Amino acid sequence: MKFLSFIAFVWYLFGTARVTAVSCPDSDYQCIQSQVCIPKSKTCDSIQDCSDGSDESLNAGCESPTSIPSNLHIKNITSSSITVEWNAINDMPEDRITSYQCQIVTTNGGFLDIKTVSQSNGLVSITFVDLLPGYLYKFRVRAINLSGPGQYSGFITATTSSGILGAVTNIQVTPVLFFENTSVLLQWNPPTLLLGYTTKSLTYYLSYCELNVITGCTNISLNSSTLQIKLMNLKSNVFYQYTITPIAVYTVGVKVGEASSNIFKTALTASCNNDTFFTCIQDQACVLKSSLCNGIFDCEDKSDETNSACTLPKSAPVIQQIASAGPNSIVIVFSVINDLSERVQSYSFININTSIVQTVNALNLPPSVNTLNVTFTGLSTGVYYFFKGKAVNPSGDGPYSSPLGFMLPASGLVVTAFNVTVAPVTHFESNSVKISWSPPQTTGAADPSAFQYLVSYCELNLPATCVNSTMSSQQFVTLTNLKSATFYQYTVYLFSSELSSTQFFTYTYKTADRDTCQVGYFTCVSNNQCILMNRTCNLVQDCSDNSDELVSAGCALPKSAPVIQQIASAGPNSIVIVFSVINDLSERVQSYSFININTSIVQTVNALNLPPSVNTLNVTFTGLSTGVYYFFKGKAVNPSGDGPYSSPLGFMLPASGLVVTAFNVTVAPVTHFESNSVKISWSPPQTTGAADPSAFQYLVSYCELNLPATCVNSTMSSQQFVTLTNLKSATFYQYTVYLFSSELSSTQFFTYTYKTADRDTCQVGYFTCVSN
Repeated sequence: MKFLSFIAFVWYLFGTARVTAVSCPDSDYQCIQSQVCIPKSKTCDSIQDCSDGSDESLNAGCESPTSIPSNLHIKNITSSSITVEWNAINDMPEDRITSYQCQIVTTNGGFLDIKTVSQSNGLVSITFVDLLPGYLYKFRVRAINLSGPGQYSGFITATTSSGILGAVTNIQVTPVLFFENTSVLLQWNPPTLLLGYTTKSLTYYLSYCELNVITGCTNISLNSSTLQIKLMNLKSNVFYQYTITPIAVYTVGVKVGEASSNIFKTALTASCNNDTFFTCIQDQACVLKSSLCNGIFDCEDKSDETNSACTLPKSAPVIQQIASAGPNSIVIVFSVINDLSERVQSYSFININTSIVQTVNALNLPPSVNTLNVTFTGLSTGVYYFFKGKAVNPSGDGPYSSPLGFMLPASGLVVTAFNVTVAPVTHFESNSVKISWSPPQTTGAADPSAFQYLVSYCELNLPATCVNSTMSSQQFVTLTNLKSATFYQYTVYLFSSELSSTQFFTYTYKTADRDTCQVGYFTCVSNNQCILMNRTCNLVQDCSDNSDELVSAGCALPKSAPVIQQIASAGPNSIVIVFSVINDLSERVQSYSFININTSIVQTVNALNLPPSVNTLNVTFTGLSTGVYYFFKGKAVNPSGDGPYSSPLGFMLPASGLVVTAFNVTVAPVTHFESNSVKISWSPPQTTGAADPSAFQYLVSYCELNLPATCVNSTMSSQQFVTLTNLKSATFYQYTVYLFSSELSSTQFFTYTYKTADRDTCQVGYFTCVSN
């Protein structure tokens, strides 16, 4: 029983301590949430001592403001904003005012917004924005302290000013491509002056009619997002008048803006889509391009088949042979043009002597037809007639063929034309041809093996140039000493005892513009000269145009560049460059060309007929300025052209002082570290004065070539060598050896280049991996 009483005692002691509220003395105020006690003197003093602020609330006996802000009035009005103002309450500290609230409502009592502004001295103002233009609003204000809001003042009213709505801008009327005669695209921008309205509140009213025709107008209302409209089904070649009026629409009313009016005229005809259509010339009708140049007239003016849309024939019919066909007629056999793109409708042949024209239809020819005939009648015997022909398509006439002549025999046995072949004489194509033929077929009992032949040949239409071959029974003849690229007309004459007069057949041939050369020969470019291939690329000009030494003959440009060994001053305003020559005879070097990159001045050094013992040459540049860093580079030149330039090398001409000849400098890679280390060493330079070279000090400056920002200087020393480390592999470096001496009033230096190896070699006892 005693044990149970002890448990009850412990529960009473600790359990009740956790749930019973702390009691504050009468002189204190107890915070609501934290139960903290604070002196009542600290309540209602505008300072929050309780974390929940309850010491400033009505619960603590505090009061909300009893004063009402005075002098509430309108300070400023625009079409979209109103600023209200009132006197701050500063003489009532017991009101403990911290801020003010101003309420705006519509005249029909609809609540819009409440804005809060902090307490301040003097006048207090606040601005309400995004209001409707020309609209009446009501405002009232009240004071706020930590205990809550006070009583509102009475309402005051104010009306926003009316908005200004201008005209639409940047109106453009553009014909609708390919429908210009019936459609236009009307575009515009919103009004430039739209005060008090937003773009979203706009609509547009469009009206358009034929000019001066007030009936039948079309009226369209458009929403705010529509800034263009396509007007369709218009009349072609007619003036139209349009008016666009912007309208601002609100629930409180409508404001009409300034109207914009203008006129436009539709096109007479529409254009055609150039990608797929052709425009007929006269009526501007559109025809599918796939229907052009097909021999069918789709345009009324036939322009879809003329040379405005199509091409004229490019080829001419080739006269295969001319032969007598009767006592006073001949037949011309000619090859047809099988290229369908030429669209040949007919062939037109003319007797040049009589101007008589004969036409041969060529439509719907079977593909197997390769030749056609045309016959000329009413000819006289013993007259030499000339004929030529051309192809004709719907676009017009093509070029004429070469004229061909024929004389109708006076009488006798008629012989069919020979089967003649013409072959250029290989390697002499420009001046020699071989003409051969098979025995002709006769219409009588004559023996063709007894026939004699003679060939007469002339430049085409130049009878004064005619030459006759020797009469022979051979069925070939070789014509020599012809002109290159020239048309010749040749006639094969037949002589027979059975014929009372000579029979002959005439053909044409054009010589080649140049000969071909035999195997083992090179053909000179600008003439017909052939030279042995082993005489090309040998520095000897065998072709008159020098083409045997050019790249076109398979000759190479120089592959190597001269290596600048050293640059040194040679006088007050000059330097001498010592460079190694290219001894490889296959490079065919004629000269070396060096350029001063700063001044673009070029110096040329002849390299022909150099003795084999010559390994270096000099080139001198004059007119230089002291104290200027000049860069130089050189290239080899052969008859084929220029080789690559050497790497540029720089040098500064000393301002004054003792002139020192260039050092004898050697560069050696550091074994096993060739990709990043070199040793530069030199012998003492020779001086032109009394200076003691053993007293000279040296410094080496080295950089990546043409990258001065990478330059590094060695330590000055009297040693005549320096080892450069931490270099980049496979990189060109430019290094300068500077000489310092008390006898020199300025520094002398000499510049060289070197390229590091792309990889190191391995030491003894190591194997070198192949690819790294």
